[in-house]
Formats: sequence, structure tokens, C-alpha cells
Amino acid sequence: MTMVSRTCLGVITARGGSKGVLDKNIRPLHGRPVIDYTIQVARACPHINRLILTTDSAEIQAVALRSGAEAPFLRPVELSTDTAKQEDAILHTMEWVEKQGGKFDYLCLLEPTTPLRQVATLNRGFELLASRPETDAVFSIAECDFSPVFCSTLRADGLMKDWMDEKYKWLNRQEIPAYYQLTPLVTISKWQVFKEKQTFLHETTAALVVDGVEGRDIDSPLEFFLIERLLEKGFHHSSQLNDYVNQVQTVTGSRHF
Repeated sequence: MTMVSRTCLGVITARGGSKGVLDKNIRPLHGRPVIDYTIQVARACPHINRLILTTDSAEIQAVALRSGAEAPFLRPVELSTDTAKQEDAILHTMEWVEKQGGKFDYLCLLEPTTPLRQVATLNRGFELLASRPETDAVFSIAECDFSPVFCSTLRADGLMKDWMDEKYKWLNRQEIPAYYQLTPLVTISKWQVFKEKQTFLHETTAALVVDGVEGRDIDSPLEFFLIERLLEKGFHHSSQLNDYVNQVQTVTGSRHF
């Protein structure tokens, strides 16, 4: 069965009360609410048949409705605390849909804090899932901005003894192995498999490597600032950023890099 003949429910999770960036899901970002970027991409994706928001906030619900998503309920209070798991909110949404008679083959999680997401990248995730029969889910990853090889916990005495593995200590940056980090840009699962495993990340999940710029996630004021600057420039990919930074400009007869 091809992806064209399969159905998928898109679920946007947007809890209210964010603390790192206040009201980050609906905060204006380059002229639009943050959540609107995700809604418009999901609506343009040919693989997503229905789009539902799960939130505990009436304000977020109203913004999502204006942007074209369904928001038929407010999430129960117990699924909206600081310690509540996102997976439980997703399962609650799936149960609600099934009680209404809905039936889908796939589930696509769309976190609204990755506003640089492109439809083509989302399509790549569905295509990867369709091309690998042994795969039950897809999770996107991006190369780390900063290698964890150079990171460590701080000793009580403040000394840097054993800070990093000796095998990496004298290597140039280009010789350090590439590390990847999870990004919520593309997160898709077979419906029944998610219900059983209650996670997108398991032994039959395929990694989808995505661009580090597109995969940026608003989880701090710094990320919000960076993403806003990228949107102002119209940049969604590292290649655009590299071209901009490396271009040679002539100003009053001088060359500037």
C-alpha cells in the first residue's frame, strides 16, 4: 500500500503557560503567531488528511482555529501540568478521534516550535516510511551545532581533570565524529504502533537526517531571536545561511567577507 492510499492524522501539541519563552506557541514571530507556521505547512502536506490541535489554553485554541486547524476540545488539566508527558496528550487525542468514528493509518506529531519546517521535508518523512516496510516510525535528527565530545559535567573541585576522552583531545574539529540530535521537525508513526509503544522513538524507528537550520526548535529566548532573524532573511536552510555569510561584498572599494 502506498502513502497515497493511507490516511494520516496530524496532531499539534501546544500547551499553554510556557516559561522559557512566554506564550511561545502564539507569540508573534515575523508577523505571524508561531503556531500558524506549523498549521499552514500541515495543511499543505498531501499526506495529512486531518489536523487537530490539543491544548489546555482557550487562547491558543482560538488562534489555531483562525489559522485553519481543528481544535474541538481543551485538554484535561492532568495532561497539562509541567510534569505531564506529551505522549499522554497525543494518546488522549487519538482516543477522542476513535470515539468520534475516526480511523487513520498514521499519526504525525507537529510540534509548533519548529516554524522553519518545510512541506518538502515533511513529505520526505512520509516517503521514507513508505519505502521501508520494516520501519514503523520516522524521527528527524540534525547534526549537532556543538559536539558533545567537548562537553562534561563540572567536578566539585572545579578542576577539568578527565574533562574529555583522551582519544579526542588532540584531534582537529574536522576529525571529530559527527553527532546528531533529535529535532521534532518530522515525527511520524504507524497509528497502532504508537498506541502500543506510546513513543515515536523505538527499535523500528528510522532516522531522517534534516538540515540544522530548518530543524531549529524554539526552546529559549536565544532560539526565538535566531529563528526570527532567519525568517526576516527568508532563510530555511544552511545553504542559504552559508551563501549569505560567505558572500563577498564590495563597499566603497573594499572587499568585505
